[in-house]
Amino acid sequence: MQLQLQCKRYGLSDSIRDQVYRSVYAALGRFDHAIRKVVVRLTDVNGPRGGPDKYCRIDVQLAKGGTVNVDDVGEDLVPVVNRTADRTSHTIAKYLARRRERKARSPKRNWIDQ
Repeated sequence: MQLQLQCKRYGLSDSIRDQVYRSVYAALGRFDHAIRKVVVRLTDVNGPRGGPDKYCRIDVQLAKGGTVNVDDVGEDLVPVVNRTADRTSHTIAKYLARRRERKARSPKRNWIDQ
């Protein structure tokens, strides 16, 4: 799994950057086989004015095609990233389960029918 971190209008300390990486890997690590690339975008929407303005968006490119995009906004960056990563994990689990179910329901071709 390739992980990119992009920040706009927000300076990250090394400790917060490490927490973001750990949070994303903890939430998405079990899907490592199914994920090609993860991009985490962090933005301070209001700048220094404060308020619920920490924006996190996680874009996931899956190995067999398809994308999952989840975003969230809040006052503190680390809880927003944790919540977004957990929601992304849940969304990927549902996406993969639906794909498995669809594949299982598809009619199987018999070699005689060909």
